[in-house]
Amino acid sequence: MKTNRKKMTAVVKHSGFEKRFEFEVLHEVLSASGQRIIVGMSKDYLGRFLIINDEIQFSSLDYLTYHELMAIPAMLLRHGHYVAVYGGGDFLLASQIFKHFHCPPKIVELDGEMIKISKKYFSKFNALGVENSEVVICDVLVHQPGRPYDVIFVDLTDQVDCPALYNEFAIKKYKEALAPNGLIVFYAEYKMARDFYGKLEKFFNHSFYYGAYMEFVGSLFTFGVFSDDSMDVGKIKSTSLTGDYFCREHFNQINLARLPRVKNLPETFSLVER
Repeated sequence: MKTNRKKMTAVVKHSGFEKRFEFEVLHEVLSASGQRIIVGMSKDYLGRFLIINDEIQFSSLDYLTYHELMAIPAMLLRHGHYVAVYGGGDFLLASQIFKHFHCPPKIVELDGEMIKISKKYFSKFNALGVENSEVVICDVLVHQPGRPYDVIFVDLTDQVDCPALYNEFAIKKYKEALAPNGLIVFYAEYKMARDFYGKLEKFFNHSFYYGAYMEFVGSLFTFGVFSDDSMDVGKIKSTSLTGDYFCREHFNQINLARLPRVKNLPETFSLVER
């Protein structure tokens, strides 16, 4: 049965390359928190994907690359029993945490609409997270954990779109929620990584960085892990754990000093209304 779904065009730009692709809008809503949420479907490029405020968040093409890489290294180092995902209302990160470590995380998500959409449109990818997570609808900046977290994954809107989630007040708030030997994981596109992670280093005694190429942003995507306690990265490099993407050979550490500093970030993704 044919449907007359709305169609849109997206443009991905990176490194002199530009790709335009048409997609069907499966769902579009302006949520109560003011977020424009779009679920799209492109048969010839990214598959099913999520857009929030005109920024692509993930696609079925490479969501495992991002979510396995974010989840597994930190959990190998602190196989804690009390884990939080700040943001992450798509349940994809939560799914990887439970799949590989049988640890049911707590998701702290601002937007209840995001929870509903994720359960309806991404059930093929996030069922483990939906079934094995506790969800708290709350602003992370006022969230009060019952006890300190062993690991916090910050899977929120990025630093450009919402800098208030990454200022000094916010970082101190996140750190207060950590156990003394806890870990916290952030992400950044590689062009932002050097300055962003450099600012975070003053709040923690130890850190390391790694990354991988992500099709949906068309560039290297990086992760930073921070703690006041020492971290044995050798455990990651010698692990026998493998996922659909992750294995020790795919754990590529990054020297922060070698990354570029870019003041004006070019737009890599845009929508063309039809």
